[in-house]
Amino acid sequence: MIPATGWRGDDPTTRGQQSTETRTTQEIAALLASQGQAVVLPAPKGKIKRSIQRTDAEYPFQSGDSRALLFQLSSSAAPATVTIVSFCNCGGPSKSVLVPRITLHDGDFNQTAEISEDNLNGQSGALMAKLAVDPASHRYLLLFTRGDLVNKELGTLRTVQGLLMKISYPYFRAAFGTVELTVAPPSNK
Repeated sequence: MIPATGWRGDDPTTRGQQSTETRTTQEIAALLASQGQAVVLPAPKGKIKRSIQRTDAEYPFQSGDSRALLFQLSSSAAPATVTIVSFCNCGGPSKSVLVPRITLHDGDFNQTAEISEDNLNGQSGALMAKLAVDPASHRYLLLFTRGDLVNKELGTLRTVQGLLMKISYPYFRAAFGTVELTVAPPSNK
């Protein structure tokens, strides 16, 4: 098992700096589970909401330092569809959204699947992904963001045209945010 000491977020003097030593998603998922940070997903037709805070520990992913959430599927659960929604941080003049990167892992933390950003759909100030999970091969879901792209502009949230000016509201990739996971019976789509 990899010791937690020395990783980003453990030392407040290094928070926000890029790591020179990176870890795999398998290592970070195993670390979070060993620290008791895995949140059990609800049964089908259940919903859970979690936030990644600015003060949460960062982990040295290969795509840059990022905060992370680990979710655990019940070993007795049936296959399901998990919908993940990342909400816009839209309170104030600066608009941002956590762009989730999602990896699925088996009970030994071997990565079994990855959901790329291309699989995310934008809708009313949020990003959404739907994925089929089977507890026989997927036991954990790790959610993080690409640390190397945090604070980069994603696009325009909305444009308002007035009598004298046109204002575009850009939104950016966030290092933190709120996500909601909904578990449902498998969809046939």
